[in-house]
Amino acid sequence: SNRYSDIKDTLLSREKNAELSRLQTSYDLSEKQRSIEALTRDREKLIEKEERDKLLRYALIVIIVIVFGFSIFIINRTLVLRRTNTELVASKKLVEMRGLEKEVLLREVHHRVKNNLQLTSSMLNLQAREITDVHAVQALKDARDRIKAISIVHQELFANDAVSALKPMDYIPSLCRSIESSHASSQNISINFDIDPVEISLDIAVPLGLFINEAVTNSIKHAFGNESGCVISIICKASPHGLLIAVKDNGKGVSSKIITGEGSGFGMKLLISLGTRLGSKTEFTHVNGTTVSVLIPGK
Repeated sequence: SNRYSDIKDTLLSREKNAELSRLQTSYDLSEKQRSIEALTRDREKLIEKEERDKLLRYALIVIIVIVFGFSIFIINRTLVLRRTNTELVASKKLVEMRGLEKEVLLREVHHRVKNNLQLTSSMLNLQAREITDVHAVQALKDARDRIKAISIVHQELFANDAVSALKPMDYIPSLCRSIESSHASSQNISINFDIDPVEISLDIAVPLGLFINEAVTNSIKHAFGNESGCVISIICKASPHGLLIAVKDNGKGVSSKIITGEGSGFGMKLLISLGTRLGSKTEFTHVNGTTVSVLIPGK
């Protein structure tokens, strides 16, 4: 019986050992599996980290390249703009210098033209003193006054800031004073001015000066006798249709033949021609005196 118990105990012990061995083996396998899985996870995490680091490095390189390229572009554009700005400043200075040179040259031209016209006027004066024919002397004096009218325009252009344009109010009074000084009969005549502060070009200023000279001279010569209260009005008015120029006197007027162009002298023919030169038609009216007018078209 004891022997049987011993054998039974031995067998039970062996079974327990075998079970323990099996459990130990199973546990060891589980531990190995968990270790392998942990190692696999760690490896995957490491690989992911390496991939992230690699992407970060690539992104950083791309950003550095972009920033560097953009910096190069900005620097290049800055240099180009600076060079362009320098060239523009130089070009502007060159244009200003050329404009100043042109202005100086134009002033010199106006000055020389004025001097040459004054010399021509003086020569006509000398020539008139040598001629005894009354009509020839008068013709020379009329030519001298017309040359003076042109000279005054160039004198004002030389004196003013603008060299290619001027205001009628700047030279018409001077022109009328010159006409008065040339005619002794103008002492009892008053000249009034109603002139808008408009600006006109040299192409208009010269024929306009001649037009005023001719009209005022005709009024002084033919409109008045020895009466008092003689008035000549110079009108220069801007309108939507153009620039109205009128010379009006309160004298005896001109004959209907002159108004219609019949039997008119050189002065009237010149007024008509100057009106055409100014781009319009010279009008003669006879209401309480004579009015000579022209409407210069606006541009």
